[in-house]
Formats: sequence, C-alpha cells, structure tokens
Amino acid sequence: MLNYTMKSHKNGRTYNQPHFYIQNKGLNSGKALNDPIPNCFVVTTETEEQREALYYLCFHLQIGRYFSIFIIRKCNTVHNNR
Repeated sequence: MLNYTMKSHKNGRTYNQPHFYIQNKGLNSGKALNDPIPNCFVVTTETEEQREALYYLCFHLQIGRYFSIFIIRKCNTVHNNR
C-alpha cells in the first residue's frame, strides 16, 4: 500500500522525506516535477520506491491527458463591429 501526503508547497521549504511536486495551475496541471515551481503541490512518501511509483503514475496520467477534462480554458472571442 502506498502511504503519502500531499500539501501545497511553500517557497523556501525543504523536505526530509522522498518527495516530488505536481503543478496545479495552467495547461500543464497534473505534471509531475522533480523541482518546485510556483503553484505546485508537494507529495511526500515514506520510501524512495513509493515516490517513484507515484511520480510515474502521475506522469503517465498527465501524458495520457487524464487531467485535461478538469482544465477550464478561457476563450477570448473577437466581435466585429460592423
């Protein structure tokens, strides 16, 4: 069983346990990351093996566009004033 915690990352914070980051805003939402960026979650695990399993699960879900149905895109419409 995979035991993990997921929290909002705060800039400047360090983690002692195996961890990775997930982008939480924009068109790449759900993307697994090794390095933190603004607007991301941190996932901490108990072992490196659990970290790898969750990292690649998240990575493949994002590559397979699983999260795309949850992304709301704003459309800019152009109106012709004639």
